Amino acid sequence: MLLIRELAEDNIQYLQEEKDGKKHLYIEGPFISVEEPNRNNRIYRKHYMEPVVEGYIKNKIQNGSGWGELGHPQGPKINEERISHRITNLKWDGNHVIGKAIVLPEGPGKIVRAMIESGGKLGVSTRGLGSVKPNDKGLQEVQNDFKLVTVDIVTDPSGAGCWINGIMEGVEWVFDATKGTWMESQVEPLRDTMKKLSAKELEDKYMTLFEYYLTGLSQKTV
Repeated sequence: MLLIRELAEDNIQYLQEEKDGKKHLYIEGPFISVEEPNRNNRIYRKHYMEPVVEGYIKNKIQNGSGWGELGHPQGPKINEERISHRITNLKWDGNHVIGKAIVLPEGPGKIVRAMIESGGKLGVSTRGLGSVKPNDKGLQEVQNDFKLVTVDIVTDPSGAGCWINGIMEGVEWVFDATKGTWMESQVEPLRDTMKKLSAKELEDKYMTLFEYYLTGLSQKTV
């Protein structure tokens, strides 16, 4: 599986809302766009992305764990020390997914708040894992194995096209179910390791992640 990033820098708004006597800072705007080529020459299909967004809402937003980071992390893992915000809502509006996130009052969130209050411009960048295939129009189509990890806040959206490649220089990421973590690795050694496991070991260690893990190992992406 490749780490895929997409920048969304337009129409991001900053909101102040009061709850329980406290003022909270939010960012809101289009987090994901589908059916149109993006700056990275990739295209997402809506019928693929609808269950992805629905799954993120159910598994992350509804239980309060839709955490995102400040900057551009180097892998799919959420780094607790870099968390700056929590995604509170995703909803479809045509071919766009409008997102809303609350900015945390401390840590990296405090930096985000200071940037906004100083008049700085911020953007958001989706982070996910998946494969892509070229279509007959020369575009890279993101496939239905795409998994949304989070949406991060980025601090240099105006120049991001120069240094966001979206696919981490071809690096493949796989989930090591024996350790419960994502890891950067060569595909072949991991495939060989899996072949050595007995059926019972596979069943015990992989369970619901087994199918997803196999997909990441067996597919060659570009």
